Amino acid sequence: MKCIDCGARMKTTRENFRHEALGLPMTLLGVEVSRCAACGQSEVSIPALEALHRTIAAALARKPARLTGAEIRFLRKQLTWSGAELAEHLGVTRETVSRWEQGATPIGATADRLLRATVALATRLSLT
Repeated sequence: MKCIDCGARMKTTRENFRHEALGLPMTLLGVEVSRCAACGQSEVSIPALEALHRTIAAALARKPARLTGAEIRFLRKQLTWSGAELAEHLGVTRETVSRWEQGATPIGATADRLLRATVALATRLSLT
């Protein structure tokens, strides 16, 4: 594989990679990372990225604890909704969604269950 920046040959290894998927930080284990020794450019190969995101969304919808701000943001983005759209669907204000995502206010039990149900349905129907 050649570097897209300088054309030099890149070396590919398997590494653990910190991935900020739609705002949710995670570490992917053993993914291919290609690095250019000449210019420092790197490229990561994450196979089936959309399927990975759907799997993460489904797992978050099933977790026992309340959703965190980063998880709410991930799920909203996975649904391809803006903050205003999520607020409208859940019957809250945009400011409330912002406070949840910033971690300033925990999501309420009813909104938490409704968001999880929406994600579960969308994942089952492959809408995301």
